Amino acid sequence: IAIVFGIVLALPVLNSAIDPTSLISSLGFLGTVAALILGNIWYRNAVENDRLEILRKAEEKYRNIFENAIEGIFQSTSDGRFIGVNPGMARMYGYESPQEMIQKVINISSQLYVEPEMRNDLLHRLEAGEKITDFESLDYRKDRSTFWTSMNIQAILDANGNILHYEGTVEDITNRKMAQKVLLESEERYRALLNGMLDGIYRSSHNGRFLDVN
Repeated sequence: IAIVFGIVLALPVLNSAIDPTSLISSLGFLGTVAALILGNIWYRNAVENDRLEILRKAEEKYRNIFENAIEGIFQSTSDGRFIGVNPGMARMYGYESPQEMIQKVINISSQLYVEPEMRNDLLHRLEAGEKITDFESLDYRKDRSTFWTSMNIQAILDANGNILHYEGTVEDITNRKMAQKVLLESEERYRALLNGMLDGIYRSSHNGRFLDVN
């Protein structure tokens, strides 16, 4: 009872900026024990508060990355729905908000992929444990216009190794694919022109080896 009484006397320490040990001299032995107990509680609470603040700042940091990333970031299920998408993902596919994309896309294979079977192949590879990078596909926007994407994706597993969901990132590579197409067409025109000439044309290295001939 005396210890409880001492603790009651020391309770204001928890809600003040006063060091709990400052009351030791006035509370006597049992009060000292109570103050030390409460001091320990106060210290553990302070450590826990610091830990929570660190976690809060980390969560805020990654939330900012998620919200402001240019790339699309997503979580999806095996049955073809989205659990979460970031604003960049929604904009990329022509939706007004992440919420709209989550609600309206109920079959990823048919609504997003120009070739729906590509997602089935993707899921088989993920189920086999593969982490997939630079997976290119031609996708539909909300208005059914098309664009090229490159995706990185992996399966997230539970403690027993079962797939919980998939998560990954998507990049719009339409401009890159268009540039590659223009370059290829230019090379084909050059090759056709070169091969159609009657004169012999060649390129050689500095040591006299032929690099190209028509």
